Amino acid sequence: MLTIVFYQTISLIVYMLIGVIIKAKGYFTKQVNVFLGWFLTNIALPSAILRSFHMEYTEEIKKIMFTSFLFSIVLILGTLSLSYVFSVIFKRKNVERRMWVCCFTFSSILFIGMPIVEALYGEVGLIVLVIFNTVANLVLFTLGIMIFSNSYQLKWKKVVQTPAIIAALVGIILFIWKIPIPNFMYNSLKYLGDMTVPLSMILNGALFYSSSFKKVFLDVDNLLFSFIRLLIFPIVFISFMKFVTDNSVLIGIVALVSGMPTGALNAVFAEEYAQKGEKVSQYITVSTIISMFTLPLIMLFI
Repeated sequence: MLTIVFYQTISLIVYMLIGVIIKAKGYFTKQVNVFLGWFLTNIALPSAILRSFHMEYTEEIKKIMFTSFLFSIVLILGTLSLSYVFSVIFKRKNVERRMWVCCFTFSSILFIGMPIVEALYGEVGLIVLVIFNTVANLVLFTLGIMIFSNSYQLKWKKVVQTPAIIAALVGIILFIWKIPIPNFMYNSLKYLGDMTVPLSMILNGALFYSSSFKKVFLDVDNLLFSFIRLLIFPIVFISFMKFVTDNSVLIGIVALVSGMPTGALNAVFAEEYAQKGEKVSQYITVSTIISMFTLPLIMLFI
């Protein structure tokens, strides 16, 4: 597993370096930034979500999905609660508190998680991971946007028109009604969905460019955030899972999801709604690199 984590993390860093180089060369303009943000949230991510529901329907899988859904809700609510508590304890206020809460809550689930889960738990593990990822995205595009934008009004019309939400609903309908996605369409969704992580990390690299590398990794706030996100959270949730269930697959996936670095899309929303993309890109960079060492430790803990 250490090898898988290492190579996946290196890939993320390579994508970020590409973004840094593009920004340094002057090609990454504000218009490019806006376009990439739009493309990620409206095309690439919805494609990845819809494609993830392409699986054979069985009663066993339906039961696994329902159980995973319940635990994913508990995980999200628990993470949100802990995030708020830690932001209060460490006296983060206003926009800093909002960034902490969102970056603690929405992690990089699929890209690093998928190869590890597939190797350890097979198809059943991937199904559980897909449900966790779907719930996380539904919350991100509803409550997450409210927190990022500091708005307490949930505009349901806008929510149901969000491509990621539409993709999740369509995917669930196709799965329940046993409607297969044609091969040509599945391939298109796969290729578009596979662009989500590279493009989002390239965007993060461009946002990160104006930061001092040395300053970022010596910044107490960045290190504190990563310590809580990568060690405290998984220890809390692993302990909880071991108390309520003996399902090794669920325990293992909760351990991974709760111990993942913060998600790349957080920088997109932070920049769009709070002009804090640069700071959030620091959280992403530092937590991604440190996770190379913490994820194997977390898996040993279970």
